[in-house]
Amino acid sequence: MIQTKARILENSAIAEGIYKMVLEAPEIAGEAKPGQFVMVRCSDTFNPLLRRPFSICQKEQRGLFNPNPEKMSIIYKVVGKGTSWLCKKQRGDFLDVIGPLGNSFKLKEGNVFFVGGGIGIASLVSLADELAWFSKDHSQFYVLLGEKTENLAKCLGELFKLDSSHICTIEEEARGLGYESGLVTDLLLDVLNCPDNYYCWPEEINAIYACGPYGMLKKVSRLAKERQIFCQVSLEARLGCGIGACLGCVIKTRKGNKRVCKDGPIFNAQEVIWDEI
Repeated sequence: MIQTKARILENSAIAEGIYKMVLEAPEIAGEAKPGQFVMVRCSDTFNPLLRRPFSICQKEQRGLFNPNPEKMSIIYKVVGKGTSWLCKKQRGDFLDVIGPLGNSFKLKEGNVFFVGGGIGIASLVSLADELAWFSKDHSQFYVLLGEKTENLAKCLGELFKLDSSHICTIEEEARGLGYESGLVTDLLLDVLNCPDNYYCWPEEINAIYACGPYGMLKKVSRLAKERQIFCQVSLEARLGCGIGACLGCVIKTRKGNKRVCKDGPIFNAQEVIWDEI
């Protein structure tokens, strides 16, 4: 865990009320793993008092001559006092940031599905980048994205900068395929039931990674369990301290009570007792 003053390199709106911020934070970016997050102080005073958690969305692209990234980005939605203050920050300003925090995804090769709801896809983007590096063209990636507006879905979908050798399918709304509910989980069910359909879904799915509302994650977990597919979820919660001290984000799992910030935010889907959330 590192506390640093991160310089803002970019802070721009990518959709209405949705911002992407790029930070120069080599100490954190160099250590961060997919699924981890940072706690950002969103005030020049003590109001608001608590830091705000943000998933690390992307790191500077790694390569042979750039093994240690210096930049990272976060995606956030303006919903309250903290994020309203954050969206006014300019290039060159500094933020007090602590990270990387939490655990990370377990990497699986093969036919990998990312299922995201809204800006919950942020942690999945960093995972896609890492898997593309890790798998060396041995994996095929599919993205199922649920969002209310087509414009926002396209903006979020563009974050998945996958190599051309990987398949990336973006669905802004399940309604576009005739589902009245418009739920991305309906689209996932269609994939699982009809692997040979028009969209050429794979017959075998090796892993599902998901992040979004609890209702969505609960259904994804059930579908994965029924078909015995490895599945990990990134849980979202109101975090007080972000380091496991305040016990404000405790959930019930089959291995006892767990803290989303310290023991998560990544959990095996079957470990979570969804009916207790």
